[in-house]
Amino acid sequence: MRSTILSLTILTAFAVTPAMAQMQQGYTEPAPGSAPLNGELRAPPSHQPVSRQATNLNAQTTRSVISPSLPAPPVGANGDATQFLQAAQAALSRNQTGEAQQALENAETFILNRSVPQGAVNNPDGSPAVHNINAALQALAANDRARSMDLIQQTIPMTQH
Repeated sequence: MRSTILSLTILTAFAVTPAMAQMQQGYTEPAPGSAPLNGELRAPPSHQPVSRQATNLNAQTTRSVISPSLPAPPVGANGDATQFLQAAQAALSRNQTGEAQQALENAETFILNRSVPQGAVNNPDGSPAVHNINAALQALAANDRARSMDLIQQTIPMTQH
């Protein structure tokens, strides 16, 4: 019994040592004033990597099981669906598809935050605004910026109160 406990203790120590060594390797802040490599955006280590292009929208745009972070649209914390859609429009006009994707996803989330009857929680939202945002995201995945822009323009009046 004593030898079993000792053996388990030693095996545990061997298993934990590599994990502890990995934990000690941390994020090192780049030198102040240094240029980003390959035009990449800087982000905190928990948000690496960052993609400026729309990604993980369908099988063709998915390059990894880990989705990279997308640039945040310039909308405040209290932004509404209309503001996020306008930010998506502006991002698309600058060919910033990653920021446009993030803005569209935020607009969709804003619209989907709603109260529903207790038995209807699993029913999808069939509103035209949600349908258009989803279609705009799919157009973005197909690299059809004009179609995505058109759908966003159609959706903005639906979200204004």
